[in-house]
Amino acid sequence: MDPFPYLLSTGLAQQLQAQVLQRNFLKIGISMSLLPLDIGTHLTSAVIEKLEPEDLLIVFSFSGENHAMKEALAIPLLKKIPIISITNTIQNWLSNHSFFNISTYIEESDETHFTSSFIHNIIDFITFEFEQYLKEKMSARLK
Repeated sequence: MDPFPYLLSTGLAQQLQAQVLQRNFLKIGISMSLLPLDIGTHLTSAVIEKLEPEDLLIVFSFSGENHAMKEALAIPLLKKIPIISITNTIQNWLSNHSFFNISTYIEESDETHFTSSFIHNIIDFITFEFEQYLKEKMSARLK
């Protein structure tokens, strides 16, 4: 069975970012389930409890310190489900518990800036690289 990617988001902005990644992957034939953590539904909890170690979690969080996210990730961490996190801070709880972390932190002079275009560049890069990976994988199968 192929691994299934799940998207988790902690707030409205993060949910919109996850939707862009979900839409990009759908365009290349990969379906992802988006689980918003900001609404605290039992459905989200039920899906998270059913995750298997072959699955993948991609978590969008501004600070990486969200309480509901920490609770939601308790079981996946015990099951050793790989987590890729995308956060605005370099060091945080989520980045410390992720297999791989992408930080959108940008420092200019003495001010910290966040631009939505930067996160969308990262999302486009992830999509492009994964699409290239799929093409190479398909090409290798045809040989």
